[in-house]
Amino acid sequence: YGNNRIQRCSAGSTVCTTVAGFTPAGGSSFSELRSPSSVYVTPDGIVYILDNLNYRVQKWLPEEPLGFTVAGGRGSGTSLTRISTGYGLFIDNQYNVYVSEYGNHRVSMWTLGNTASGTRVAGGNGAGTGSTQLYNPWGIFVTNLNRVVY
Repeated sequence: YGNNRIQRCSAGSTVCTTVAGFTPAGGSSFSELRSPSSVYVTPDGIVYILDNLNYRVQKWLPEEPLGFTVAGGRGSGTSLTRISTGYGLFIDNQYNVYVSEYGNHRVSMWTLGNTASGTRVAGGNGAGTGSTQLYNPWGIFVTNLNRVVY
């Protein structure tokens, strides 16, 4: 979070390799991160990063020096074109991106290839305990069989 980078550390090793976020001070370019809060790695080694204070999800292909935005990146806000403060990230087997947005009290989904706007899949009706509300969601898990969101 504070180092603005993602490290890969092999089991049993004390040496780690930076795989994303190559500027310790942080920033908003495609090689930089600003307070990353969650990481998801697919079986084929693609790294997805919830870049919290850039309000975006970045996708980093193995051994690439630059990531690219697959969700958000338009600043903080409540519209479905924006991501508020988020802490949970999940990628399903269709490569759809799910973000638990702490600040918007919702879970949004960004379909593969659509970086313009997400879809609300849970919450988003203000903070609360009602069946259509969430209160500062943190983590997230989505089943691959029928995309049930937890």
